[in-house]
Amino acid sequence: MNNLKESKYLFDILYNFLGINVELDKNISSLNLEKILYQATLHRITPVIYHYFFNENITSKINNNIYKLLKTQYDISSYRDRMLSNEAHEICRYAKKTDVDAMILKGPILSNYLYNQQGLRMYGDIDILMNREDLSKGKKLISSLGYMQANKNKDTDLLIEATRFDILKKEISSHETVEFYKNGQVNLLDEIIVDINHSVLWKKTTQINLFDDISTNTFLDNNFDYKFEGKKIVGPTPELLFIHTCLHLYSEAVLFCWQYSWHKNWGDIEMIKYLDIGLLMNKEIDWDIVNSYIEDKDFRVGIEFVISNFNILFPIFPIPKLLKKYVNSESKVNYYYTCKGEIKHWNNSLKDRVFNQNIRLEDVLNNTKKGDLLKKNE
Repeated sequence: MNNLKESKYLFDILYNFLGINVELDKNISSLNLEKILYQATLHRITPVIYHYFFNENITSKINNNIYKLLKTQYDISSYRDRMLSNEAHEICRYAKKTDVDAMILKGPILSNYLYNQQGLRMYGDIDILMNREDLSKGKKLISSLGYMQANKNKDTDLLIEATRFDILKKEISSHETVEFYKNGQVNLLDEIIVDINHSVLWKKTTQINLFDDISTNTFLDNNFDYKFEGKKIVGPTPELLFIHTCLHLYSEAVLFCWQYSWHKNWGDIEMIKYLDIGLLMNKEIDWDIVNSYIEDKDFRVGIEFVISNFNILFPIFPIPKLLKKYVNSESKVNYYYTCKGEIKHWNNSLKDRVFNQNIRLEDVLNNTKKGDLLKKNE
């Protein structure tokens, strides 16, 4: 899809969503809407695309089946966003009531803070942050709300209750514990998954640390109430939210090939994550505080990677003045790591990889030995 009018059309829609007035031709009959739907689905931006078509009064001009698919995905996203946001609110309320020090990260926070209505920001679970020493209390809290720790078999759609060994192994070897699933869920539409994280940053290679860690207390002590529909969700301050969003994107982008599903996962190039970054840069955030965190914890390499790649994708977006120093050339940020900690460079541009996933896969497979991509148990 690279260098085709459909990719430009999608970028122009996103520019407008980010507040940059780019004129689009409302006569969309010449566009391949199947390609647009496919890419929008991979990048988790179908609700944003539908939102644009609806606001511009051009939904009647698109194929009726594609309209129904977009509308259905938008309605499902809206339903799940409201359900997950309400659940995040209940978790925060109950945590305060039971004196458990915790906050929500990512999904419902980003949705309610950045997007102008629920349903536009697609996400699938609720991430909770707490200290490792509070995990026992946190697990009891979530279990008391009707959840069980389990692993899901995607082939059978069945939940398998996690063993003590599964739980201990996950907590020791990663930044989180085994996922919690709400009891009584019978379908994906109503499925609620909760992840408890005991570390802010994650996925470090065996050879190097990508950056200094930042304590969970730095986040927990600097909390902020994000309000929606008369309710609130406790999360990190907007400044820490920006830092976390950037570093989470960076980790997935440079370590994605470590992941058990790296060949099925587009987490390193999903446009929804770059929309988050752009919308955050539109907010009234204290960039001096952001810079102090970056300098104090030596996060510059991660921030440079994200801001530079955002600038490559959206070159006419006005980067906040205090963040412009993090903009670098594409040649400086076109890399990823193998599981041995070795740096590899892409042969194709970011824009090519974003809208041509086959090029991305061919590039990494030609550039890297399979044994350096996959863990031994894969």
